[in-house]
Amino acid sequence: MRTVSFSDPTVGNTLASKFISTYTNTQGTANTGMSFSHSPDEPPGPCGRGAGRQNVQTVFMTPAGKIYHVATGFLSPDDLQAELEFASQTYRSLRQSRDPGLRLVGLQSERMSELGFSPTELQTDNLMQELTTMFSPSDLGIRMPGRSPLGDVGRNRMLRDAKFVVQNPLIDRHDFEQDPTRLVGHHKSFFGSNALMNGLNNSMQRVVNQRPIRR
Repeated sequence: MRTVSFSDPTVGNTLASKFISTYTNTQGTANTGMSFSHSPDEPPGPCGRGAGRQNVQTVFMTPAGKIYHVATGFLSPDDLQAELEFASQTYRSLRQSRDPGLRLVGLQSERMSELGFSPTELQTDNLMQELTTMFSPSDLGIRMPGRSPLGDVGRNRMLRDAKFVVQNPLIDRHDFEQDPTRLVGHHKSFFGSNALMNGLNNSMQRVVNQRPIRR
């Protein structure tokens, strides 16, 4: 996120003009996920959306510390910019609302509908939704040639983020910090994008490209 997304000029301009940024280091806490180690000069490898949900959470709060939007795990510059724009528009709308909690639920629901999610998906909890956000080959920086048997893991992670906000509209950050598992679950996520996996991906792609075409 630091070397790829937060360093993007468009993202940087949006953060500087529309937000006050801060961060909390969660390393060593009970809720921290796992990852490969990275040297400071190591080039970033490929990574899927939402990888490392327990390693990093982008949390949007009002000045009073009320959470109104979240986006967990890795976000590409384009994905992060989209989240920033939605969060900015949402905050402006909440300031003008007489019932900001109800308005927030409506805005989150409208956005998920526009992204192709059904009301049932947003309102229903099931074990499969949680399992399909736990791990994906993309969390190791592995590009799969076909669809994952778990479905679109990044899509499911977006759904879980929105469900957290809908189920906990404008939750106080202190209450959230008492139990972050409500957002990221109880499992240990893993983030492994690094140069080693980047080289492996390149090798796999060469093998795929060299396969003979059956007629």
